[in-house]
Amino acid sequence: SSIARHQLILHYKKKVQSSPKKRAYRIILARLWEKSQKWSKALSLYRGLGSQHSQKLELQLAELRCLLALKQTSGVLHHLKKTLHKLKPHKRKKLMLQTLRISLDSRNVQALPFLFSSMKKEQWKRSEYIDVARLLCRHRRWEKGMGFYQKGLQGVKGQKQALLLLEVIRVQIEAQLYRQALVNIKKTRRISTRNRWLFWELQMREIEVFRYQKKLPKLLSRLAEKWRRTKDAKKLLLLAQLYEETQHKLQAVLMYQRALKLQPRSRKARIQLIGWHCTKARIEDTTITEPSRGADDACRRALSALRRLA
Repeated sequence: SSIARHQLILHYKKKVQSSPKKRAYRIILARLWEKSQKWSKALSLYRGLGSQHSQKLELQLAELRCLLALKQTSGVLHHLKKTLHKLKPHKRKKLMLQTLRISLDSRNVQALPFLFSSMKKEQWKRSEYIDVARLLCRHRRWEKGMGFYQKGLQGVKGQKQALLLLEVIRVQIEAQLYRQALVNIKKTRRISTRNRWLFWELQMREIEVFRYQKKLPKLLSRLAEKWRRTKDAKKLLLLAQLYEETQHKLQAVLMYQRALKLQPRSRKARIQLIGWHCTKARIEDTTITEPSRGADDACRRALSALRRLA
């Protein structure tokens, strides 16, 4: 709680005053100031630790975190230019990635051009490109994120490529990059993979794109022709759902009937057909002169019709 934190701050202020050479007390107090969003006080403590101790990566990141929170972009750039060339490659890359994350989290993006320029000079693993892409896309930096995804995709083949492309497709749909998403759906379908679920996942993503584009009837027409003679009950059920969504009830019923003949235990097909037959029977019963028997007769006729289908 804020009260407990305030008490801790008072405690460690006394510790720092009584033991000024004890760096651990300064670091703890600086962390507490950060938690309280007292960035200037935290920064002052980090900078007072001495040049040898401040070479630690965690403390460099802490200083950058404070500078970014204070919107001191010039200070961030000065710190990076002074520090990066002194570090070993793995530490340099870690500092860049963490600074990128802090910049995005704090919504201070002024240092990003320098960071991206510096990152181009490094050798990155494929997994690191993907991590950066995910980070950028999580913060809705779609264009840059797609660029890093493309670098991460280089040299990847087979199932790994298919799964990574599927991730890219999902991001592109979220970013409303529908044309690029459809291109990648087509590309992923050409990749040989044993995963049957991938076929359905790509199909659902394609439907999602056409739905957002308000072109679902166009896709439905294409799928209906493509699967006209299919013996796959799952495809028929999907067609039925799409017909329902596009307000073509009779075509939907026909697809449910075909699916039920192929897969008699299909719970979804049975439920949908019961609903349709009950609705149809009730409409017909509005002309019946004995309304007390109408509902029972409607249900009996609906169940009878469903048994004949099965």
